[in-house]
Amino acid sequence: MSHVTEYLIEQWVRNPDALSPEQRQAVKGRLATNAEARAAAQFWRLFFSSSEALQSTVSTRVQRFVDTLFTPPARLPLAPLAEEVAEGAVLHARTAALPRGRFRCIATLAHEGHHLVLRLLHDAEASGPAYRLYVLADDPSLTTHALVDLPALDRTVQTDANGRAVFGLGSPPPAEALTEATVHRLLGEVPADAKRRAAAHPLAEGATARLSPTDTHLVVQVRTNAKAVAIDRVVVGREDPPHMVSLASGHVRLPLAAAEQPLYFYG
Repeated sequence: MSHVTEYLIEQWVRNPDALSPEQRQAVKGRLATNAEARAAAQFWRLFFSSSEALQSTVSTRVQRFVDTLFTPPARLPLAPLAEEVAEGAVLHARTAALPRGRFRCIATLAHEGHHLVLRLLHDAEASGPAYRLYVLADDPSLTTHALVDLPALDRTVQTDANGRAVFGLGSPPPAEALTEATVHRLLGEVPADAKRRAAAHPLAEGATARLSPTDTHLVVQVRTNAKAVAIDRVVVGREDPPHMVSLASGHVRLPLAAAEQPLYFYG
C-alpha cells in the first residue's frame, strides 16, 4: 500500500482525528484507487463496529452493577463474553478477513461490570510482531497504558494511549487457549522529565511516588492513603515485553538508567 500503511488505514477508520490532514487525504486517495486498501478499511469498520455492539450488549447488564462503577478497581478479571448482541448486530470481525484470511480473531473477553471488552487478533501476514490486542471501554482510564496479563500465552503486554498493543509470540495459540485475562488499570505515571523536578509525584486516589536518586540507584517509594489502593508493581519504559518490577512493601531500587524512562504504576 505504498506509504499508506495498513496501520494508517486502521487509524483512519478508528480515530481519523489522530491523523494529520495530509495523512487523511493520502488514505482517502489510496482507498479510491486500491481494492486491497478498501478491503482493509472494510475489515476495520466491521471489527470496531462489532466491538461497539459487544460493549452495548455489556452495558445493558451494567445497570445491575451500577454501585461498582464509581471507582474502577485496580485489577479487572476478564472472561469469555456471552455474545448476546442487540438485534441486527452481526459480529463480522470474528470471521471477516482480508483476502487470503490475513486476520483471525483469537478471543473476545469482557468485564461486564465495567463495560470493558478485550479482543485479540492474529495477523498471518505480519513481517514482525503478529498479534494485535485491543482494550475497549467507555472509561478511557481503563484502557490507556493498561497492563494485560494473558496467562494462557504466558505473556503480559502494555497497551498504548489508545488501548492497543502489538506483540509477538512463537506460534499461534489454539482457538480455545485464551479463556481468561486480567487488565491492570494504570494508577499513575511519572514521565522521564518529571523526575528532575519534584521529589514526590501524585498517583491515583491519594497515592504518591517519591523518587530518590543515589550514586548507584533510583529508589522508588510509594505511599497510599486509601486502604483499598494497593500499588505493587512498576513498569519501566515501554518495551515488549514490559520491564516489570515488584514493589516490596512499597519500595524498589531501580538502576539509575530508569530515571531516563517513564515509570508506570499498577496494582
